[in-house]
Amino acid sequence: MGPGLYDGRKESSNPFEQTVHLLSVLGRAADAMLDGRLAGQGLGRVHRSVLTALAQDGPHGLPDLARQANAPVEEVRGAVEALLARGLVQVVPVRIHDGREDVVMPVPGGRGALDAAHAEAAAVQEALTTMLTRGERAQLNNLLRRMHAGLGTSVDVGSSPSMLRKVRGRPRSGPGGWPRERRTGTPLPRRPDGPTDGAQGTQDAQGTGERADG
Repeated sequence: MGPGLYDGRKESSNPFEQTVHLLSVLGRAADAMLDGRLAGQGLGRVHRSVLTALAQDGPHGLPDLARQANAPVEEVRGAVEALLARGLVQVVPVRIHDGREDVVMPVPGGRGALDAAHAEAAAVQEALTTMLTRGERAQLNNLLRRMHAGLGTSVDVGSSPSMLRKVRGRPRSGPGGWPRERRTGTPLPRRPDGPTDGAQGTQDAQGTGERADG
């Protein structure tokens, strides 16, 4: 067997050829390849996490998005502002109990951007698995899905049902029936005091007409 060819008939005892290490190496390689392909679209990891969460689970608050992206709230806020400026998300201020929260909502443009990202991911997958047969690719995908399912779902996904009810119950305005949205390019306001956690201060309290009735 020539150099560089993998011999699947024998199992290696080399720790750098064990499953955990190989998965780590391949994961980093996949991330780097995908990041490079998406750089031209102005999308990074956090942007993709935001668009994916919105497409899968609907409206989210900033703290929810930060948990899903495993990133600081301020970093997610910046990503949302960039997506808002490009018309890829909407942001609706919602009264939650005794405070306010900016809820990020999906729009068709964001779905299109995510579809383009998925196409780039498919190209990366093709490059990484080019040495496998069609059957081996299907088997690999099945095994990885089983491993992923075995991890469980310990992280809450999406916003609470009460938040979604408040968003969906807001008066509709404008073409297409979307709730009133923040103007494109307008930064999300920061709280003047206390930690930044996605809840908004009173500076944008006007214009909602929403009662804090839980």
